[in-house]
Amino acid sequence: MAKPKTAKVNLNEINLIDLEFKENPSFKETANQINVAFRIGIKHKLIKRNLLCLTNQRVIVFPELEISPFSLTVEMQGTFSVEKEEELDDLEEFCKLSAPSVMFPYIRSIISDLTSKSAYPTLDLPLINMEKTVK
Repeated sequence: MAKPKTAKVNLNEINLIDLEFKENPSFKETANQINVAFRIGIKHKLIKRNLLCLTNQRVIVFPELEISPFSLTVEMQGTFSVEKEEELDDLEEFCKLSAPSVMFPYIRSIISDLTSKSAYPTLDLPLINMEKTVK
């Protein structure tokens, strides 16, 4: 039985498009461990005429600044492409389900690096099954 042919999706580039770190000067340290809260937002846009898909992924760590030591936002944009017009459906599916998995390690790295240079302990976000998250 022949395997269904799947498109070869190319990663053209991944760029940082937004980075914001806000410290909460009125936050009072406690002996209790702080639970790390974060949100992930994903948008994609298929540009058929160029055989491209743009995927934006935004992660906000400690989205409620008033009860957190800081708030951190990182947004990146990945550009993915295919070679043939008949592969556009595969590209769109890839951008919905797989592109966030490709991009998340870049965002995790930025968050880890930035927090290591702050007054707070280095923050390493957990690994996430992004395909389950975006479904």
